[in-house]
Amino acid sequence: MRQLSVKNCFFIVVIILVISFSLNIYFALDNKKYEKKIGEKSNNEICSIKDKNEANLIMLEMVTEKGSISKKDITKLYSNYNDISKNLYTLLEEYNEYKEDRTIFNKKVVESNGLILDDIYAKGNTFILYIMENNETQSVEGTKVFKLNESDKVNFKMLYNLSLEIQKYFEDLTEKFPISGNEFKNEIIKNRLWIDILNDLKKINDKYSSFTLPVK
Repeated sequence: MRQLSVKNCFFIVVIILVISFSLNIYFALDNKKYEKKIGEKSNNEICSIKDKNEANLIMLEMVTEKGSISKKDITKLYSNYNDISKNLYTLLEEYNEYKEDRTIFNKKVVESNGLILDDIYAKGNTFILYIMENNETQSVEGTKVFKLNESDKVNFKMLYNLSLEIQKYFEDLTEKFPISGNEFKNEIIKNRLWIDILNDLKKINDKYSSFTLPVK
C-alpha cells in the first residue's frame, strides 16, 4: 500500500508538472500573439503620425516664409492635428492596457511618472479655429489666404519648431534602425519599440506644454 501510495504521488506530481508546462506554453504563445497584434496596431499609429507631421512641416514652413496661410492649408493642418492627437491617444491607451495586463511577463515599462499627454495639438487647433473665424482673408494670385499678425506668426513658428523636432526625431530613428516597411514593423513588435517612440514623442511635446496659444 505504501509503495502504491508513493507511485500515486509520483503520477500526481507528473500530471501537475505537465499541466503547469502546458499552461506556460499557452500563456507564452498567447502573449506573443497579443504583442504582435498590439505592435502591428501601434506601427500603424506611428506611421500615421510620421506622415501627418511631414505634411504639416511643409505647410508650416510656407507659413513662416510667407506670413500667411491659405484656406486649403489651414483646413488640412486642422485635420492632421486631429489625426495626430487621436494616434497619440490610441498609443497611450494601448500602453496602459499593456501595462495593466497581468498575463504578460517581462513587460517593457516606461520609467517615468506615467504617460500623461499634454495635447499640444488640441491647443494648436483651438488657435487655428480662432484664425479661421476671426482673421481677415485676402486674395493672393487667385488663392484666398488668412492674414496673420505678429502674434499669430510667433505661434505658427512654435508649431513649426514642434513639427521640425518630431521630423528630426524620426530621421534619427531611421539612422538608428536603417530599415523600413515590414522590417521596421518587426522591430516595433519584437523589441516593443513602439513604447519607446511613444515616450520620446511625449517628451518632445512636453517641451512645448508651457506654450499657450492665446486667443485675442
